[in-house]
Amino acid sequence: MTVTYPVIEGGVLQERSPIVGTPDDASQAAHVLRRVVRQVEDMVGYVAQASGTLGAMRGVSLATLRTRLDGRVVPAARAFTHSVAAGAQAFGTYSSKIEGIHRAARAVVATVESDLHLIIAASRRLEAACAGLEVNSSCVPDAWHEPPSVCPPASSVGAMRGGSELDDPAAAMQRAARRAARAQAETDWVGAAQVWVGALERISAAQRMWRALVEDRRAAECALVNALDHTDLGELIRFSGGAVQSGMFTAVLGGAEQSQDFAEDSSLQKILSGELSEPEVAAAWKSIRESRRYGKGDVRGLPLEVLAVLARTNGVPAWVQDIAGRAVLERALTDPVAGYELVYGIRPRGRFALKEFIQHIEGLNEALINAEGQVGVELPKTTKIQLVNLGVHDGALTAGISLGDLDRASHVGVNYAGMGSSVAGIGNGVDGVAEIFKEAQRGFPGGSYAVVMVIGYRAPSLWGVGSMTRATGAAENIASFLDGIQASRGTRHAPLEQFAVFAHSYGSTAVAEALQHSSLDFKVDNVVTYGSAGFAADTTSEGLRHGIKDTGRLYATQAQKDSLAQVPIKAQEGTDFYLSDRIDPRQIGAVEFSAEGGQWRETNQRS
Repeated sequence: MTVTYPVIEGGVLQERSPIVGTPDDASQAAHVLRRVVRQVEDMVGYVAQASGTLGAMRGVSLATLRTRLDGRVVPAARAFTHSVAAGAQAFGTYSSKIEGIHRAARAVVATVESDLHLIIAASRRLEAACAGLEVNSSCVPDAWHEPPSVCPPASSVGAMRGGSELDDPAAAMQRAARRAARAQAETDWVGAAQVWVGALERISAAQRMWRALVEDRRAAECALVNALDHTDLGELIRFSGGAVQSGMFTAVLGGAEQSQDFAEDSSLQKILSGELSEPEVAAAWKSIRESRRYGKGDVRGLPLEVLAVLARTNGVPAWVQDIAGRAVLERALTDPVAGYELVYGIRPRGRFALKEFIQHIEGLNEALINAEGQVGVELPKTTKIQLVNLGVHDGALTAGISLGDLDRASHVGVNYAGMGSSVAGIGNGVDGVAEIFKEAQRGFPGGSYAVVMVIGYRAPSLWGVGSMTRATGAAENIASFLDGIQASRGTRHAPLEQFAVFAHSYGSTAVAEALQHSSLDFKVDNVVTYGSAGFAADTTSEGLRHGIKDTGRLYATQAQKDSLAQVPIKAQEGTDFYLSDRIDPRQIGAVEFSAEGGQWRETNQRS
């Protein structure tokens, strides 16, 4: 039975078609916006002329009018012109991209059509060869995607018997003719089968290209949405009906049939509300995951304002925070003012705030690049680098970089920095946790590991180390991050075998407060302090057990060459200078070990 010609789009090419609508619609939108730009520019010219004319006249009212024209109308018109011009460029770029995608997609369809015709022709050749092979035509597949065997099928008729041509010349001639027919049929079968297989290989490549073009189409739509979202046009859209939604332009410009927008998903809206605890966030994300409607591509396609919230929301998986955080970081690197507004929710107040923000995002980006550069060199090839917890605490930028898959690792460690730390210098901390990661791999190669360097609170300067203010203020933020890691894992992945927290200097002061905070839902296995600036005076080992498992331990160490760490934390007999009235971790039963590689020892008092 000859193969029937299948449906191409929706059949052979099963993904949603990237050929939707026409780029002329977007091109026309760009044309209209450019015309608006010219008209507003003409208006600005007329206003400037009017202002000049008013300048030659006297009168308080006229002077006031001129001031308003020059100080309000003209700047506002120019700002609007800039925004509309950006929108025109966004539509023009979108139109160009869609035109290229349509052209490439049509070439894919033409390739598939050609190869399907080859397959049908090959099936006919195979059917014709069946007669010479003396087999039934059922040997030929009747589905285009089921290739035949390159080896010809064996004849069901008995083998040709030999005989003496002298005895029966006619029979000998008949046998020779049958052999020749079979040889020709075998050649025809092999040739047709090879054509069929080759066509299928090209169709398979075309299917991959088709899926890539669908993703390119989605990416082009997201780029348009993001570009418009930061113009006055985007403001108008938001004012008229909420945030600019990804996918809306496909429906408007191309008439594509859209599924429910991810940004409108009820579970996602609950997460974005900021009213859920970390376990509740994890439960809401679980319902999204179990719906199977949305994947990584859909997360990438969310509006930047939504991604900025997800980047700092603890309880969603680390891969979600990573996608969201990188999108926000990329925006901040290309447009710091817009990035600042995404992260802080307000425009930067003054040059210093913007300059500091730029230093922080550039330092963060450099640390990410350096960490990824170590994969396959200092770190195993399979090591994931994830950006997590990109947000703000007490006006300071927060961020974490995980070496290892935070969603799947069996052993997780989180390191908190001390005084003077900021996101701008996170790279130094990443180098440090890389050593912890590599040591864990060497010492216990059977496990999987993730170690996070996190700047999760506003750290004090040297002069603020003696105060508990920053530590108390950081407690809830730290507790939220620690809870989020454990809550997001849920039951989808293997449970954590070990969860350790490392804290340096004032970081240990803040972590101790977090471990006792009422909002903390999950306990950690072990806490390691090094060069500690001490715990609050009323801290007890029983109080710390709120955040440390009964089977877990508190550890402490300090380097002999750490001059600041040698200063007593609390007044002791024979000391004239001390940091504060806080207590040393070793005074409440911390297990002390040597930072110089010696043996640890347990002590109840600082020696």
